[in-house]
Order: sequence, then C-alpha cells, then structure tokens
Amino acid sequence: MAAATSSMPKGSVDGTLSASALKLRLQRIRDALSEGLIERDNPIRLALLAALAGEHVLLIGPPGTAKSELARRLRLAFTGQTYFERLLTRFSVPEELFGPLSIKALEEDKYQRQTDGYLPTAAVAFLDEIFKANSAILNALLTLLNEREFDNGTQRVKTPLVSVVGASNELPQEEELLALYDRFLVRYHVGPVTDEGFAKLLDLRGQAKPAIDAALMLTPSDLEHIHAAAMKVTVPAEVASLLKAMRKHCQEQKIPVSDRRWRKALFLLQVAAHTDGRAAVSVWDCWLLQHCLWHRPEEVTGLFEWYTARIGEATVQDPGQLGKHVAAWEEKLKGDREQGPQKKDKHGHRLFIGADGKQTTESHRYDNRQQVENKPVIETRHYTARHIKERTGGVSWVREQIAAGQAALNAVATDVERAVKSHLWLDTGFVIPAQRRIAQQRELLSSLDGRAKAALSGFETLPQKSGTLPAELAALPPSMLQAFKSLAAFALSEQRRSGKPLEEALTVQARHDDWGNAHRGHVGVEDEEKVPPAVREAIGVLQFSLNGRRNHYHEEARNDSSTLRTYLKLLREYLVIDKAPDAVFKRLDGIEALVATDNTTEDGSESAEHIIGMVQAIRYGNNDRNGESLTQRFDQFWSKSLASGAGRFFDWVALGLLTDED
Repeated sequence: MAAATSSMPKGSVDGTLSASALKLRLQRIRDALSEGLIERDNPIRLALLAALAGEHVLLIGPPGTAKSELARRLRLAFTGQTYFERLLTRFSVPEELFGPLSIKALEEDKYQRQTDGYLPTAAVAFLDEIFKANSAILNALLTLLNEREFDNGTQRVKTPLVSVVGASNELPQEEELLALYDRFLVRYHVGPVTDEGFAKLLDLRGQAKPAIDAALMLTPSDLEHIHAAAMKVTVPAEVASLLKAMRKHCQEQKIPVSDRRWRKALFLLQVAAHTDGRAAVSVWDCWLLQHCLWHRPEEVTGLFEWYTARIGEATVQDPGQLGKHVAAWEEKLKGDREQGPQKKDKHGHRLFIGADGKQTTESHRYDNRQQVENKPVIETRHYTARHIKERTGGVSWVREQIAAGQAALNAVATDVERAVKSHLWLDTGFVIPAQRRIAQQRELLSSLDGRAKAALSGFETLPQKSGTLPAELAALPPSMLQAFKSLAAFALSEQRRSGKPLEEALTVQARHDDWGNAHRGHVGVEDEEKVPPAVREAIGVLQFSLNGRRNHYHEEARNDSSTLRTYLKLLREYLVIDKAPDAVFKRLDGIEALVATDNTTEDGSESAEHIIGMVQAIRYGNNDRNGESLTQRFDQFWSKSLASGAGRFFDWVALGLLTDED
C-alpha cells in the first residue's frame, strides 16, 4: 500500500484501513472519477465496484456516450498500473491486442510475443466494439479475462489484469460470442443524456480531467486485502431467500444466468458490503443485481420492478396472504348474513306473504287469472355467543398481523432512506421508487385493515341467540342434560366432517330390549364402533329418560293442569315432526283452548279427565294413511326429534352445548 499522506484517510491498523477509512477513501475516488461527467454516476460506481471485485464491465450504447471516457477514468483509481485500449474490427489481428511476434524468439524456433505495452501487461483495459473479435482473438481473450493468464508460446503467464471495460453499440449475435459476453459480470446500457441533463451538457467548456491524489489510489495490495475481507462477509438468510426467489424469477422469464455468474454476483455483493463498512450483505445491496443478470437491455426494467416489488416483504405476512385471510372472513360473513330457513306455522306448514300482506300457507295466488307466486316468509338467523366470539377472534388476529405489517413497513421505510443516503454504491435515485413501493404497500395494508374492520363490525352485529337455556332444557335432570351435550358434540362434529345438513349428519336409532338397557342405543354412522362410548351411553339415557318423562306427563296430567299443558306442548311437537293431518291439529287446538279457559276447579282436575280422554282419542283413534296408529308413531317421536333439524329437542341440544361453553 502506498504511504499515507495528509490527504489520505486515517485509520490504518496493521497495514490495512479500518472500515470507515476505506469507505471514505473509495468515496473520494468515486466522486473524483464522476467529476465533469453528466448523468454518468451509475456506470462510474459500477465500473469501480466491478474492478474492486476483479470483474469486468460491459457498456452497451450508441457512439458518443462517454464509454471510452469511463474506462480512461477508471485507470486513475489504481497506482502504477498500465492502461491499454483498442478498437476492434472484423479485420483486427491478435498482434493488435497481444503484441507482435518476437523476431529473436523466432530465430530460436520459439513462438512468443512481445507483450510489453499490450493487453497481457495491462491492469485496466478498454476494448471498444469488443464483439467484433474474431475467432483468432477470441480464445486467448477468454482465458485472459477469466483466469488472468495468457498463453505466450509454450508458457502460460500470469497477468496483472484488474478489469476490462468492454464497449459495443450492439449485443452479440453469433453464438460463439456468448461465452465472451458471459465474462462481463456487470452490464450497463449507456444512453444519451436526458432532457434535464442536456442543459448542463451545453454548459461544459472543454474536457474536464479528474485529479486523484496519488495517496488515494489503490494498489494490488489494497485489492488483495479487500478480496480477503470480502470473503468473510456473511450472507443473511433473508438475502439468500431473495437470491433464490430472483433465480426462480429469471428462470420463469427465460433469462439465462449461469451458475458461475451467480457466484461472481454474490462475491460482488460481498465486496459492496465490505467496502461500505458492513460485515454482512444487505437486501439493499441486491439492487446491484439488476446490472448483473440481464441478457438483453429491456430485461433490466423487469428485474428492477421485481426487486422493488419485494421491498417490504419482511413483514409478518405478505400482503397478498393477508388479503386472502380477509377475503375468507368476508366470505364467512356473507354466509352468516344469508337468510335463514322459511318460517312455518305451528302445524309445520311453510308460510308466505299473501296479496293482503298477511301470512298464509298458500304458495301462490291468482291475479286476473294469472298465477302469482307469494313471497316466502324468511326467518332471521341467530347465532350463539360462541360462534360470534370465534368469528371476531379470527378477524382480530388478521388485524394484528396487518398492524405488525404496517409497523414493519415503517421500519423498512426508515431503513431504505438511511441505506440509500449512506450507501457507497447505490443510486440515490433508488429511494424514490422504493418509497413509492412502500407507499403502495401501506395503502394496500390500510385497505385490508379497513375491510377487516368492516368484517369485524359485521360479525359483532350478527343477531345473537339468547344465552339463557330454555326452561324445558334447564328443568332436565343433570344426567339427562349431560347426555344432551355429549350427543350434541358428536352431532356437530359429524356435521363438520361430512358437510351434510345437521338433520342428515346424525341419525339416532333405538335398539333395545327394554328401556333400562341404555348402552344398546347407537348412532347411525357407517361404523358403529367409531361412535364414542359416551355418545352411546347418552342415547340410551335419553331414550330411557324421555320415555319415562312422556309417561310421567301422561299420567300426572290427570291431576295437574300445568303438567297437562306441558304434555299437550310435547304432543304438538311430536305431531309437527310427524307431519300429522290438519284435522288432528284442529282437534288439538280445541283441547288447548279448553285447557286455557277451564277454571271450574283450582287445579283443573275435573276437566283434565275429559281432556285426557280427548287426547287418548287422538292417540289411539286416528290412523295415518299407512294404517299405523299414532300411538305407534308416538313411540318413535323421541328418536326422531333428536335427529331432525326441525325438532325442538335437537335445537335445545345445540343451544345447550354452546351456551354452556361460552
């Protein structure tokens, strides 16, 4: 390393510069090389970084865009090094690049070139129209660029080559030039200055020559130290993940990137991190990859857009995934808000709105001899507190993830502004599209949060079932209530598993020799053995208890008018489920009216005897179309009520289970 002067950054330790001193030194070199050039900061940065990493730069663009000037300036960053440049044509011969043949060696029957002053002895070189190289030049050039070696006669000699700046007005067309094309890790399209820069171009007077203090110039020893330190720079998992994703993107876009190019690109990132004063590669360093991976100039935009689209993906969850969560909850809310079942009258007949606005069991009417369909009366769905709690809890979790994403985006915004402002190699203009992307992400997350908030409000305002158990259920013995709960839990699980309506998910069958044989009950699923023992026991308990309860109400009704009313209510439930004829309901209506108005005695016992007789007439005296007596069908009522979604008892079961666990 050259001896330090007063203009050289301080901080040398054991012959090497500290991280901060190295960064300041390179920053001064970078700024000096850019002085006097209009809109050429990026290619200067890239060319200098590539040289530090031992890589080559290809400049694509029309004539007169300062490509050669960039190369000539790059040589000024290195001390005591030779510079070589040549314009290649289809007629160029190897002697123009590698030196003429040695006459003296020929006299000694040796084939050697005099390489002094030519490409094999140069540290920095500029090869204009490099793809005009013919096959006689190509092979030697490939070895020189990649291995830094030159075959001079029978000897392969090491060269001091640091970096070659190649230039071309067009991309290579011949397949044999693709290997040469791949040797240039950094590629940059140089176009004319923009309209904004044109005025500055006109103000230039003469050709400005940059001045770099000799103490700032880099030596071969400096480059060795940089390479050795860069090899120790770590690659965090998030950077590795980004590189894997970018490789997949290149494959999808049919952008050919060799494994060798990926390895060289990674080392370039490590050099960028080290010279920027860091011990690990940053995701912001990956901005440089857009200039390493493209095969055609038009692909640069796609790579840059792909990269900027990943800014902010270090959130708790990707906004796209959060959007799927929100959409799922919105769909659930839509389903919960759907209209309920059609309302029925006390006989179980579906109700409609007639022309007079009143409810009717008629599904249609005739208006001017035209059949008009009556509008069904739809019941409002009501949900348990537990159902609503599960819904609101799920949406709240999504909102928490969105909030975490917003916080992460704020951190990213702060980080990118800091990184770009202080980064040695990044284009400062990168902060603008980065901020634009972050703003888009913020807007997206804000929109998602608004939708999630609306869904949360929708679930909170769903019609809610009463949290109080029906009196009929609350009055049940504890063992029977527990049986209801066991059966309900199994029924609901069967419904979720099968996807069938509730009334189809569970069918209860009675198999018994007597009511006391409780364990003989089972559920009608494919494999009886899969039915939990608790459920089997529950069915038996229900069968025994309900049958006894029925008989109890029938016998006690003779002496207690309140028990009689309960009995009549249970009988109506049975008749609805069993779809009894209207004539039966009319007779039951008359009996209930009589019970309601009978005040002849304090307990109604006198009329109760008469009423029981009428009830027995209904039970024993009315046969259905199949000749089966109502008594026979009454015995099946309790099992049917458990299996049918229309049954009150099953509604009680579900309500009892959910309410108890809220």
